[in-house]
Amino acid sequence: MNIFSALSQGMGSINEANTSSFFAYLMKPDESHGLKREFLFRLLEKLELKKYCDVDNYDFEITLEKKYKNRIIDIQINIFDDKSNDRELVQVIAIENKIKQGAVQPEQFKQEYENIKTKHKNIPVCMVYLAPENPVYIKEFESLNIYEPDVKKFLSWEAVTALLKGILKDENDLEIEPLADYLKHTIRAFVYFINSQVLKKPTKNVDIATLYSSKAKERIPIIYKDNSKYEVLLFENNFVRIKDLNGVDSEGFVVKNMLRDIYNKFDMGQPDKKSTTQDMGRNIIKKIKEDNIKQPIEIDAAKPEFSPDRKKKGSNILNIDDTSNEE
Repeated sequence: MNIFSALSQGMGSINEANTSSFFAYLMKPDESHGLKREFLFRLLEKLELKKYCDVDNYDFEITLEKKYKNRIIDIQINIFDDKSNDRELVQVIAIENKIKQGAVQPEQFKQEYENIKTKHKNIPVCMVYLAPENPVYIKEFESLNIYEPDVKKFLSWEAVTALLKGILKDENDLEIEPLADYLKHTIRAFVYFINSQVLKKPTKNVDIATLYSSKAKERIPIIYKDNSKYEVLLFENNFVRIKDLNGVDSEGFVVKNMLRDIYNKFDMGQPDKKSTTQDMGRNIIKKIKEDNIKQPIEIDAAKPEFSPDRKKKGSNILNIDDTSNEE
C-alpha cells in the first residue's frame, strides 16, 4: 500500500502543503525518522551550500508556511552560527514548492523574495523554486532578479527523488547507518508518488508474487478441495507470504487461517495464541522436513475466506497477501 497514493484520492487530495510537510519532516534533524542531518546535508550540498554542513558550528531552524505580508513561504530554513554568543542568523533558505501548474502565480516568487529581504536586509538569502522540470515553472523561476550575496536555485522534484534514492542505496550498501524499515518503505512510497502523480512518469506493472517467489528459501504448494492452488513462501527470518497460483485475482484470505488448515492437516494441534505467522510458518516447514511429508499438500476444505471484520476494513489481495501480525 502507498499511503501517499491512498491519501490523494477524492476530496482529500495530496497538495503542496502535504508534500512540503513531508519534505520538511525529512530535513528536521530531531524528528523521529532517524535520518538526523543526512537528508538536510545532502540538500544543502545540492544547493551549493555545503559550507553549512558542520554539526559543530551550525544549528538549523526549519519552519513551514512562514508568513511575510501577503505571501507565505512554504518552507524556510534558518541557519545559525551556533558558536556565537547571540546565536547569529547567517543564512536564510526559502523554498517555494510547486507540484501543479495551475498553482503558478506570476511574480509570486519575486514578491516572496522582496518580503524576505525587508525582514532580513543583511542576511544572505537563497531562494529555492522546488518544482518539476517544466517550462511553466522555469519561466516563473527565471523571472526573479536577485542581488548578491543572495542566490536563487531551481530544485527539481527529479533531483529530490534522486537524493532520496541515493540515501536508500547508501543504506543498502552499508555506507550510512541502518534505517528503520518503516522509513525506507515511506521514502519509497513518496518517491513513487512523486514520479507517478507529480512528474507523470510511466510506472512498471510488477508481478509482486514473482518478485517475492524468487527470494523465497522454502516453498510449500497447497491445493484446496475446491482446486484452488497456493504456495506458502518462507523467507529469511521466517517471514511468511502466500502466493496465489490460480491465475486470477483472489478474493483474499486470512493467512493465519490457511496456516491453521495446514496445522489441522498434520495434527499439529492449535497454535499458541501469541503465535505469529512467522512462528507458524517455521513450525510447518520443520514438520514437513522432519516427517518427509509429500507435496503438494492437499487440504480437504474450501479455501479460507476473509473474516467479516477484515472485509469491513476493505482488506483485499491481488496475487499475494501481506502477512502482518494483525491477522
